[in-house]
Amino acid sequence: MIEVISGEKTAPEVAGALVEVVRACGHLPISIRKDVPGFVENRVLYAVMRECLDLVEQGVIEPQDLDACVSWGIGYKLAVVGPMALLDMAGLDIYAAVAGYLNKELSSRRDVASYIGERTAQRKLGLKTGSGIYDYTPEKIAELQRLRARKLVAVRKALQS
Repeated sequence: MIEVISGEKTAPEVAGALVEVVRACGHLPISIRKDVPGFVENRVLYAVMRECLDLVEQGVIEPQDLDACVSWGIGYKLAVVGPMALLDMAGLDIYAAVAGYLNKELSSRRDVASYIGERTAQRKLGLKTGSGIYDYTPEKIAELQRLRARKLVAVRKALQS
């Protein structure tokens, strides 16, 4: 998936040509009508990660359980049905009712979670340093990279059918 972003002065025919180039390369072009900081995908992802970090930081859930919850709950659903279609499936009335009380409880922090800040200060940066939220050996890193690549290809193939 590649976001094709039209700026204020982008001619429609230029954006259209770029969409065709992306498609010809075998990728899925997504037309973005207005440039926003961080790209659309990252903005949605970071909103999810902000809430996940807040839940872990509050001691509501352990990182590995949160990963399983999101992968097998939200991630599994969203791989098949996008968020806007999911709203229609659930019913906008249901969303409005739940959002009416839940939105007040969601994280709205504008800074970086201390959970991340503490680890960053300790140079625990994730796979690149062998430690972050989880600990990694070089062998484990290689195994994870192979496994994740295989899973992503399998999911993509399944979704294309």
